[in-house]
Amino acid sequence: MKKITLILLCVMSLNVFAQEKQFNWKTSFEEARLASKDQNKPILVFFTNQQDSESLKTLRSDFFGTDTFKSLSNKMILLFVDASERSTSITPDQKMKNQRLVIHYNKLNAFPSLMVLDFNGKVLGTSLTQISKENINNYFTFLDTIIN
Repeated sequence: MKKITLILLCVMSLNVFAQEKQFNWKTSFEEARLASKDQNKPILVFFTNQQDSESLKTLRSDFFGTDTFKSLSNKMILLFVDASERSTSITPDQKMKNQRLVIHYNKLNAFPSLMVLDFNGKVLGTSLTQISKENINNYFTFLDTIIN
């Protein structure tokens, strides 16, 4: 039974990351900062702990799965921060770096959540931590004001 649960958890985690992989997600904060500075684009940080939840499903369908996000994603540097303890797809060094990012930026340990940073690492606006269709629409409006 434990093996089946572990296999299902791995498959679900890969599905979440695979969907987000269609975009150019960076996994290194330093790479994202340098790209942000070079391209003069804000950084959209996606914090996840890979837990399958209604919030994650809503975020995947009503945020990442929209044409609005697809067009906005080209105007931002995307940073994927996996804070899952079980993830085997990242190195122990990257896990430690991700945990530091969570401690520094995601003080509420809200997963999933979104945040926008400038190239200096300064938080722009507020984070999206309460995932709902209304909050996602408001966040799209916020992103549009930052980008344009």
